[in-house]
Amino acid sequence: MNFRDVAVLGGVGAVLLVANAACALAPTDSGPADSQDRSERVERVGFAESALRATYETGGESYRFIDTHDQYGHTGRIDKNDFLYFHKVNGKRAVGLTMDCAWVDAPNAAEVLNVLKAYSTKITFFISGPFIFQDYRRGLEGGLDRSNFANIKRMVDDGHEFGNHTQTHPHNNQSINWTRETEELERGWDAVIAEIYRGQALPTNARMTNFWRAPYGEYDTRSLGLASKGGFPNHFGWNVDVKDSVGYPDCREEPANRACLSPKKLTDTVLAFAEQNEWSLDGFVILSHLQNPYNWGSKPEGLARLLDTVRAKGHVVAKISEMFAETIPDGPHEPPPAADAAEPGDTCAEGCIYSSFCVDRNVTAKRYASADGTKLVCVKRGDCSAACVGP
Repeated sequence: MNFRDVAVLGGVGAVLLVANAACALAPTDSGPADSQDRSERVERVGFAESALRATYETGGESYRFIDTHDQYGHTGRIDKNDFLYFHKVNGKRAVGLTMDCAWVDAPNAAEVLNVLKAYSTKITFFISGPFIFQDYRRGLEGGLDRSNFANIKRMVDDGHEFGNHTQTHPHNNQSINWTRETEELERGWDAVIAEIYRGQALPTNARMTNFWRAPYGEYDTRSLGLASKGGFPNHFGWNVDVKDSVGYPDCREEPANRACLSPKKLTDTVLAFAEQNEWSLDGFVILSHLQNPYNWGSKPEGLARLLDTVRAKGHVVAKISEMFAETIPDGPHEPPPAADAAEPGDTCAEGCIYSSFCVDRNVTAKRYASADGTKLVCVKRGDCSAACVGP
């Protein structure tokens, strides 16, 4: 039996900037795994080895991963005693600024990159197919989109790091081949880097890390396991979402709309989370997007104010790789303690997805499980207020 390492990161100790919200099945604390019935053990899949490490079995093979998003993606106040995933960087509490890159406006992105460079700040970008492919549904077969090459070269040359945000940016359901989603995106990224640096030595940070982030924050044990199979065992979520991809109106266009967003409001969201936790976390993760439509980078009350405040508090903005406290050694491993993995194959009614959660446009998340805990359920995509007909 072959074992491949996989880790999934999400929301402990460090700050990552991201733009989607999600929820995954949480582990129970009802006793040791060998004393649980099947339904309880299925819910604990991914937690048999430790609070971080998990195993997914498929096709006679096992893939190990770590997920740090679970439990913390929608929590304002963090229990530091349970916040295990991130550590200080050079003795300073860390803020993990992360940005997803999918549908990106190049001039807007350049503004953000200008601010990061001016502050000598290096962060983690999660790359998705629409950022690098002409037709992201076809991947490499559809050709590369060169309109973002200049910004990509800047991102590499400025020393940032890169994770995988999948080829097609899909909602999670049982039909998605997450192994292919992550592998094809990596192939595309390698092709982009090879073309940008043709005839030159490749910068060491140009290679994609084995980190990934599930689109929309929608994932379960199956998606984590299949991403690990594709070479991406580390899954990173977030602790605070600036909500720059949710579709709220721009305050410049609708100033009377209390729900509108502005550069100041985006930064205020992060600072409110930090204040709620008394700036006492060794690390936390912020979710944001490079394609931010609110000109976060061009206004002094936006991203620049966030970076100024982080420094004033004695914290440091860091890359995920600098903050992450866990590693899984390369190479084959002995099987971890046995844990059954559910592989639901039921189909849902039209317009529904088979999942453990859903997130609506207001970034409200709900967790779902069948009565015995062994299966996921059908939920209506994008509407947590209504359940679909179950399997």
